[in-house]
Amino acid sequence: IFVMQQIPSSNLLLLVTDPTCDCSIFPPVLQEATEVKYNASVKCDRLRSQKLRRRPDSCHAFHPEENAQECGGT
Repeated sequence: IFVMQQIPSSNLLLLVTDPTCDCSIFPPVLQEATEVKYNASVKCDRLRSQKLRRRPDSCHAFHPEENAQECGGT
């Protein structure tokens, strides 16, 4: 169970989850590093397989009522 809502006057979303969920039925997520060795042909194949991407028509990086002066002031 989760609830998601937009934070007023910002471009942020608040996501609240249920901490009482019993997750013991799921296997643990392993955080071990795995080395992957690439060569030139693998890199070219990877670049060819990527989908073409385009920029969005408009930018939504801020909200007009957001006060940027409150950000980053440590």
